[in-house]
Amino acid sequence: MLSIHPKRESSISRAKLMDISTRRQAPPVCRDAARQHTRDRLRRLESASQAGEGWRAKRLCREHFAAPIVRLDAAYRVLGGKEPPSYEVANRLARQVNPFKPCQAPVRWWHEPKRREGFRVVCQLPLALRAANLIVKDVLVAQFRPGDHIYDWKGRGRDKEARNIKAALEQGYRYVLQGDLRDAFQSVRVEALDTLPLPTAVIRYALDYRNMVLKHALEKEVPDGPGSGEAALLHGIHGTLTGRRGPRGLLQGSPASNLVLAWLLDELPSVLPQGCVPFLLADNVLVAARTKDECRRIEETLLRYFAEHHAGPFVLGSIDISSINDGFDRMGYEYNIMYRNQVEIAPDGLNCFRIYASLYDAVQIDARARRRIPKESLRVLKEKLSGFNSMTNIDQFLAWNIEHMFDELAEAAWNSDDVNY
Repeated sequence: MLSIHPKRESSISRAKLMDISTRRQAPPVCRDAARQHTRDRLRRLESASQAGEGWRAKRLCREHFAAPIVRLDAAYRVLGGKEPPSYEVANRLARQVNPFKPCQAPVRWWHEPKRREGFRVVCQLPLALRAANLIVKDVLVAQFRPGDHIYDWKGRGRDKEARNIKAALEQGYRYVLQGDLRDAFQSVRVEALDTLPLPTAVIRYALDYRNMVLKHALEKEVPDGPGSGEAALLHGIHGTLTGRRGPRGLLQGSPASNLVLAWLLDELPSVLPQGCVPFLLADNVLVAARTKDECRRIEETLLRYFAEHHAGPFVLGSIDISSINDGFDRMGYEYNIMYRNQVEIAPDGLNCFRIYASLYDAVQIDARARRRIPKESLRVLKEKLSGFNSMTNIDQFLAWNIEHMFDELAEAAWNSDDVNY
């Protein structure tokens, strides 16, 4: 008869009991502590990646995806809100986050009209999958050193791009070629994702739409109830008849999609001729050159590059060649030449219309309240201009509009004896 040594048996029992006791009595981890722990892990991964320690970076990457504290941090960030969610709520979601396994909750998608023409397929990821995509984004950021032409990046963005375009124009690059990649996210070949420095299982289950449950929705959320199924069915038929298709490539709505697209297009400057300045913000392309003929040659190069891209093919559409002397629009800004070859940046026509429409309503509110100081108008003006940090001559713009508001209120005051301050 076999027997277990009493000391060994008791030691195993004590170890199991201590493990169970530790798990039950583990203190809650607050949002800030989880964020700090995740950042420490990412710094180690970044260090290994920069040092060229591929084997170590690969191990740290896999450990990062597997760490419960990292998943908890992602859960906190997905739940968001001004007030952090409770540990119990975040931990409940964190237990559902597993980038190595398929997510069973459906990804809802719908067609959203573009600003100019056509539709884009927008997706709403379930919370667990969205958290997994946040982890993917963090891991890619830690290992990515984007070229100077990439502006969909923390610390750069639209306003940084606007200032750099202005600088290029003032340095003699008087012509720009613009275009956008038609359905760029939809056009990405899923096989190209294998080039990302991520575990194969993470690519398969966190990024590859073919392994997800997709559900066509009428809008962000289709409410359950009488008629909702019929509405979704009719919408689906309409989408089929008009030739629209569901999700493919990268999911628009995923926190990681813009970064993945930037990663795939990072080598863009290497195919362009010397003496031009490229700018890439999401799927919007701009190249500044010194002459119109250079822009035409660049156009041929870009069309060939995108058509033969290993992650595509991509189609560069809405191509336009402009001179700063004639002015042009880009990402909500308008660029024009002023005196002494200085370039002015202002909100484009559509945004100016929106600003003035809101300002007109605010002036009417101040006039009805019989205020001598246009408090509501000043608040609206400040709020609307806060999204245009690269705007030049903003002081003149403010002075003119404030003077106009005071004139409006002075005119209204003539019809009233009571004025509120």
